[in-house]
Amino acid sequence: MASLQQLEYDATVFLPTGPSDLDISGNGFGWRAGVAYEMEEIALRISAIYNAPVEYDLDGDAFGGTIFTGDATANVTTPQSFELRGQTGIAPGWLALASVKWVDWSIVDRLEVDIDGPIPQIGTDLEYRDGWTVTGGVGHQLTEEFTVLGSLTWDRGTSQVRDDGVLAAGTQTDRWGVSLGGAYTLSEAAELSGGVSYSITEDGTNARGESWDQGSVFAISASLKASF
Repeated sequence: MASLQQLEYDATVFLPTGPSDLDISGNGFGWRAGVAYEMEEIALRISAIYNAPVEYDLDGDAFGGTIFTGDATANVTTPQSFELRGQTGIAPGWLALASVKWVDWSIVDRLEVDIDGPIPQIGTDLEYRDGWTVTGGVGHQLTEEFTVLGSLTWDRGTSQVRDDGVLAAGTQTDRWGVSLGGAYTLSEAAELSGGVSYSITEDGTNARGESWDQGSVFAISASLKASF
């Protein structure tokens, strides 16, 4: 499957005359492909999805209204990714689920913007590392109508970590999450589902002198699906 995607980059840059805006955007073409295998008798399903990298040619304006104003251009490639998902029955009414996702964030190491003006180029060191997300869970059918599911997720932070434990740049630390949900079949044409989740992001410090405490997020979701 192919798609047309748009990327926008907006930043405030501090110049000798004060803060000023940089706004660039552009389009890129991407594609994805996937395969799946099933064995219904044991509720086995394995699927794999690959998303190709997308290259963008960005253009726009830099530092409008100042003596440094000029046309701005940049070339950015967003990372490829690969995800493997699986599930299988482990006992009557019980299902085990797992997934692993890799994102090639390490290719996005630095962003450089060329400017047709007095300041010919500006750059930002992003210093990302590859992202990994691992999820494991168990589902159980309590009745013919009601099913519950619990899962645990680890999401590796994409900011590079130095030997002393300080991040090279950015604030993307590891995240741990747990979720519990359920689905209730109201009729052949309607299903009610919902759940709760709780995530914790680790504290940290980066080489730019920024520091932050441990963070947490609690979420509740609900949905009603109907077919006619």
